[in-house]
Amino acid sequence: MNSEFLASLLEHYQWQLSLYTAIGIGIVSVIARQLVLLVPTFKAVHQLNQDACSRRWKRPCISPGRIAGKQKGRSLAGRPFRFDRSKIT
Repeated sequence: MNSEFLASLLEHYQWQLSLYTAIGIGIVSVIARQLVLLVPTFKAVHQLNQDACSRRWKRPCISPGRIAGKQKGRSLAGRPFRFDRSKIT
C-alpha cells in the first residue's frame, strides 16, 4: 500500500465528525427502541421474550445425567445416536 496515500488519508480524515456520527447513531438506536416499546403490542411481546429468556437462564444447560456420565454415547435426546445413510441423497 502506498504510504503517501495513507499519510494523506490520516491527515485529512474527519475524526471528530466520525465520533459525532457514531454517537448519533447510538442515540437514535436507543430512542427508536424506546419509542417502539411505547406500542402496547410490542411491549407485551417484549415482556414475553424477557420472561422466556429468564426461564431459560434459570435451568441448567447440561442434564445432571450427562454430568455424572450416565449417558455416554447418547444423543442429547437420550437415545443412542445412529447415522442413517439411507436419508442421504
